[in-house]
Amino acid sequence: MNNKNSSIIKQQLANKRLLITGCTGFLGKVLLEKIIREVPDVARITLLIRGNKKYPTADERFKHEIASASIFDSLREKDANALDNILSEKVFCITGEITEDNFGLNSAEWNELSQQVDIIINSAASVNFREPLDQALAINTLSLFNLVNFSEIAGNIPLVHVSTCYVNGYNEGQMGENIVGPTGKSIEQHSDGYYDVESLIPEFQKAIEQTKQANKDKTKLAEELTELGASTANLYGWNDVYTFTKWMAEQVLLHRFKGKTLTILRPSIIESTYLDPVGGWIEGVKVADAMIMAYARQKVSFFPGRKDSLMDIIPADFVSNSILYSAAKSIKDPGSNRIYQCCSGDANPITVQRLIDYVVEEGTSNYQKYDRLFYAKPEKPFNVLNKSVFQAAIGLVALQANAFYKFKKLIGLKPSSKTIENLEVVKALSKIYAFYGDMNVVFNNHKMMSLVEEFGEADRAIFPVDAGLIDWKHYIRDVHFAGLQKYALEDRKVIQMRREQAKKKIDKAA
Repeated sequence: MNNKNSSIIKQQLANKRLLITGCTGFLGKVLLEKIIREVPDVARITLLIRGNKKYPTADERFKHEIASASIFDSLREKDANALDNILSEKVFCITGEITEDNFGLNSAEWNELSQQVDIIINSAASVNFREPLDQALAINTLSLFNLVNFSEIAGNIPLVHVSTCYVNGYNEGQMGENIVGPTGKSIEQHSDGYYDVESLIPEFQKAIEQTKQANKDKTKLAEELTELGASTANLYGWNDVYTFTKWMAEQVLLHRFKGKTLTILRPSIIESTYLDPVGGWIEGVKVADAMIMAYARQKVSFFPGRKDSLMDIIPADFVSNSILYSAAKSIKDPGSNRIYQCCSGDANPITVQRLIDYVVEEGTSNYQKYDRLFYAKPEKPFNVLNKSVFQAAIGLVALQANAFYKFKKLIGLKPSSKTIENLEVVKALSKIYAFYGDMNVVFNNHKMMSLVEEFGEADRAIFPVDAGLIDWKHYIRDVHFAGLQKYALEDRKVIQMRREQAKKKIDKAA
């Protein structure tokens, strides 16, 4: 057992050189901040960052999208010079694309990078549930072949790959930290446990190419490729192309890293931070927030799901801590393939109904505190309906709304399409997110918690991952709502100003 006053994570990562992908994302920023704050003795942190139209180089994008992010405010307030020093001395940015061979680097750059890394942490992904199949496949699956190649040329260094609990697909019941298979069309399983998805990739690429040949209109093509992604995922037993391509990635890695050092970490629904560096830090709107936002704006009074279904939410800081446990274990005990999960469903479950109750309670009691979230006091209820009742309700309300719209138009009154528009919002949200509120599955993280126990008290205090620590009422009502208000949503005045500026540009162009 480790000395209770020393951290194994800090010991194992000290003087190590890390390559991290996906740092422009929400989780990546939380992870980077935690490393800088709690593991400053790492030798080097290399960030692989894709340039974009606004910021063509990795350095520019890092400066404007990562280093300036509010997640670093606590460190900046504590000692801005110390933060600047560690960012300039230990953080190095490489302009590259994970989906390209050799990350898009030339041979010299590729070889040089391979000599500067001891462990890879891959958190890059497309989390769009309605992504065109070619894009989802490229980012979430095919890019892993490039990471495999890099690991090999760098000396078979360890890889920690961030996946998702929802690779579970349509499987039901208890889901442990094991390899999971399809519930739909069968895929051959290798004797080593992984499924042979690599033979399917050419088939998918052929279907993608045929779709491209049949659709020359860009908008139509995007729609067709999106539907191809959804239908392909459904065929094999997954709700969406995101979870299907993430599952495929796991199979590729389990095959290619056989006998090497691989850790697959599966978080559940990642939401705002619970403790570190501040409670409630978040970027953008996540899975559970879609329902919260729709209710807050009074666009939804009912949603498909089951009241007793678990909404497996885990704060982002717990996920970043789990990544660091995984990395430290990979270095401490190399040569194994491991799967860990970071989740709450088994240890501290929260049901869909309980989540909604907290949302409604906070919304009706304190909506004035969240003017970026609530535009007025919510008056409508928020009901969870099973699928058949939901479909019937949607049809009935749509019928009434359309009839009333036509009647007002007939008698010369100005009709309002607000109800019809709100119904479209409900249908769009339900198409993407309804599955996650109607699951009959319980994720557990017994292996992760055994690792926490193995590492001891010091790491448990500095790097908490136990969902049993979460007070859900406090988290949803006090922490998460405040985080959405402060970090995720813009002031309405700013939004209105942007709309007016856009309108002026259009008018000027016309």
